[in-house]
Amino acid sequence: MGGASRSQRKGGGMDALPGIVHACCLVLVGALMLVAAFIDAKTRTYPNGLAAALFLVAFIGTLAGKGPGTAMHHALIALVIGVGFLIFELIWRWLRASPGLGIGDIKFIATAAIISPVGALAGCALGLACMALAATARRTRTMPLLPFLAPSCILSFLMLYTG
Repeated sequence: MGGASRSQRKGGGMDALPGIVHACCLVLVGALMLVAAFIDAKTRTYPNGLAAALFLVAFIGTLAGKGPGTAMHHALIALVIGVGFLIFELIWRWLRASPGLGIGDIKFIATAAIISPVGALAGCALGLACMALAATARRTRTMPLLPFLAPSCILSFLMLYTG
């Protein structure tokens, strides 16, 4: 009966692989973001190895799910966002003589923008607002950002991807 295999007739087979890779990468990105949040809460650091792994998984996931054009577009936007936050931070430190965002926070935001630039900025806004509320409630001037930023980014990505 015909020359097409069963998986070809149903549209399965290798056609489904990019979607599976994309979904697996998104789950792994969420897990790595939560690990980063936990480490930042305990040590106030974001290890470079974890940052590199998160970047790689985010880029592979975007490449698999959205294609090379969108992946490169998101990477370029992520670079612009990261440089923008870095310039803002350097000006902040020069004017205030104290740190604001950490460089790890900036790396995290830029990496999140590879998945979704809009989601990363929305997550950043929500995370900063939650941290400001928590700092006000605790009457402290400094707190690690990633424990607020990671769940906020994950939530914004879920809202964007699930409608």
